[in-house]
Amino acid sequence: SKEDMGKNGVKNGDKVKVTTDHGNVVVKAYESDETKPGLALMPNGPWFNAISEKDIQVTWGEHYYLVKATLEVTSSEVTTLEEIKKMIEEVEGNRE
Repeated sequence: SKEDMGKNGVKNGDKVKVTTDHGNVVVKAYESDETKPGLALMPNGPWFNAISEKDIQVTWGEHYYLVKATLEVTSSEVTTLEEIKKMIEEVEGNRE
């Protein structure tokens, strides 16, 4: 939320490291009037998939999209699709 961004010194467009129990990615943070305090929104896609549970049963319910995460401002570069591809290959290799 805008409120949380202000409290944590995150400015619109800052790079943030998003960390969950399943991994981490660096993305840019943007303000949204839609997000409630205590929550951050990340659209479903490669960056979300990289930090969400790998063996999830897709039910399209809200629990599919809720992932506990920490965010911190970083000077690291945004995670690339190539880096995400390598993460996925490592996970798939560990399943064999």
